[in-house]
Amino acid sequence: MREAAPAPTVPAESRPVVARPEPLLPVDAEDRYDPWALCAAPDTPELPAADLTGTALTSDQASTEPGPAYVLTGHAVVERAGSRVQAERIRYDEAKQQVHATGNVQLDEADLRVTGSAATLQLDTDQGDISDVRYAVPSRHARGVAVTAHQESKVLRSFDQATYTTCDEGHEAWRLSARDVTLKHDEGFGTARNVWLELADMPVLYTPYLSFPIDDRRKSGLLMPSIGRTQNTGAELSLPYYWNIAPNRDATITPRLMSKRGVQMQGEFRYLNATNEGNLGLEYLPSDSEYNDEDRSLVRIDHTGRPLERLRTDIVGSNVSDADYFTDLGTSLEVSSATHLKRQAQAAYSGDGWGLTGRVQDFQTVDSTIPDLRRPYRRLPQVLFSANPLTQPYGLNLTLDSEAVQFDHDEKLTGTRLDLRPKVSLPLGTAAWYVTPAVGARYTTYSLDDADSFGFTDSPDRTTPIASLDSGLFFERNTTLFGNDLLQTLEPRAFYLHVPYDDQSDLPVFDTGLTDFSFQQLFEDNRFNSADRMGDADQLTLAATSRWLDPATGTQHVSFSLGEILYFRDREVTLPRQAVADQSTSNLVSELEVRLSQTWKTIAGLQWDPNETKTERGNVRLQYQPDYRHLLNFGYRYRSGDLEQVDTSALWHFTPRWHGVMRWNYSLPDNELLETLGGVEYESCCWIVRVLGRGYIGDTDTDPQAERNTAILLQLELKGLTSLGDPIESVLENGILGYPSY
Repeated sequence: MREAAPAPTVPAESRPVVARPEPLLPVDAEDRYDPWALCAAPDTPELPAADLTGTALTSDQASTEPGPAYVLTGHAVVERAGSRVQAERIRYDEAKQQVHATGNVQLDEADLRVTGSAATLQLDTDQGDISDVRYAVPSRHARGVAVTAHQESKVLRSFDQATYTTCDEGHEAWRLSARDVTLKHDEGFGTARNVWLELADMPVLYTPYLSFPIDDRRKSGLLMPSIGRTQNTGAELSLPYYWNIAPNRDATITPRLMSKRGVQMQGEFRYLNATNEGNLGLEYLPSDSEYNDEDRSLVRIDHTGRPLERLRTDIVGSNVSDADYFTDLGTSLEVSSATHLKRQAQAAYSGDGWGLTGRVQDFQTVDSTIPDLRRPYRRLPQVLFSANPLTQPYGLNLTLDSEAVQFDHDEKLTGTRLDLRPKVSLPLGTAAWYVTPAVGARYTTYSLDDADSFGFTDSPDRTTPIASLDSGLFFERNTTLFGNDLLQTLEPRAFYLHVPYDDQSDLPVFDTGLTDFSFQQLFEDNRFNSADRMGDADQLTLAATSRWLDPATGTQHVSFSLGEILYFRDREVTLPRQAVADQSTSNLVSELEVRLSQTWKTIAGLQWDPNETKTERGNVRLQYQPDYRHLLNFGYRYRSGDLEQVDTSALWHFTPRWHGVMRWNYSLPDNELLETLGGVEYESCCWIVRVLGRGYIGDTDTDPQAERNTAILLQLELKGLTSLGDPIESVLENGILGYPSY
């Protein structure tokens, strides 16, 4: 939801940039977290076959009574399809379909075992009573006791003086105790009255009534509160209420009590319909005591619709009451460093070989240090049309990209821009080579408002022809690497581009800047990222890629790419106040990706400037992850004169019960920690406790120490029930690359 405006319209700020790379390749899908790995193995009932017909009786001794009735003694068993009753003595009345069992009674059904001293069961109506109950649900590692259990039907059960826990027997670190519990399987929820939550046999939480789900269906009610403390907000207590409005609509309403600032109301509404889905969010804090008693708020929307098969609509937007909202009230580094909030509505239609998109777009600037003249334009509206016909006459590939957009701004030049880019290419080649000549043109025209005041004519335009020739070869050979038989490829590529020079200084610059240089940029036909400038070019790109592949599966283990552009003349088309580029070669760009095993993975990139004989950009990401229990990350990112960061993080299971986590994100030029995490986790069979210390910065344009936020987070997870305290897992998933989502 919170996105920065396009890079060309937003200058680099003085605050450190936070580098958050995408995760590397995932861990083996079979290596998954088992929450019950530290528990005793459950005693899973072995049930009679589901296709068993009638009722089967077995025992050491048997006799008959009028009725007819059968009296079974000594290892007495009554079996029906999918269920079994065992006891020392069973009386089975065949006419009434009734079972009376006494002495070590055991009832087994699908994923349920119930034992007791005596039971009366009505088999034809699925009714019955059991005394001195002990029950177990193996799939959830749940168990408990009750004085009596009543089964009123196959979908309705109740228990008197009942308990519930997921702990091993004899090690009940926690349990729920209730006067009575009712389970309604047809409705998917249960209720309990006079409920106590006990930790280590000590009552800690009481409620006179509790409603809870017993399957995947949602149920309205209070969720567990979260408790925490941060430097900006003080002590916090959040009390969420979940409202299951309908099967396709729900809402969460959360009062957030902050000792320093007051009570904030947070709400989220979600909907899922046949042709649309989305969510609405609202936060409101009246009379913030730390912000001159001003009211503060956040509104957001995220909507996606498909009213027709080929038509998609999207609405995204956010609005905050003030520029300091995220710094003061946010809880993550990404949120607190947001500079712009995007508001956009669009509709896109996909035809056969063509597409049409209409859009309106605006940004709210939430960084007060950005002056009005450097804030992004509004697009009111923008229309995009693209065509790539399915038929290819004479093998020709025909394409058209076009745009019409109205730019609006309170302080800068405004107007309309029309951009047309037709192109014709002829792909030729075989499995060993390819050659693709292409010719095209770019026509851009403007209709400007009050142009004279800004030194422009009313309707400037530009027409630029574009010609290119792309070619490549494919070589391969069998080789070995670290004792493994592999297939190595060599893929040289040459790309020639010619665009004649056209003086474009009479054209405005609405949303255009230089594209970040990368390996992919070696093969683009414009060094600028939008239509206000079409770069002149007479250049040849020479590049090569080599891959090491598993010949049996096609898995890529190593890939290395290297490339450079040779310029045959100066690049005279520039942005305002930029000099003509006269270097004879571009930066030398290389990329490396290594995946020798599921344990070690690395991605690296380097840009070397041969004209200045220096490294322009570089990044390295190294990850060690033998399984979900152990994870080490190291990252380094460098951009000459702008950014240099080290980012390390780890998750390590020292023992099956003790785990540690850390993150250290440091800006070397600023000599400042951007974010630190450190914590420990102790896990038992049925509970986990997590303690995490965290520090991060928001806006560093002012005193960094004044803007730093610190927090101590504590969470207790009762497996199979709920979590108490702060949402530490979400913090770790956002902060540690590759952190497993359980």
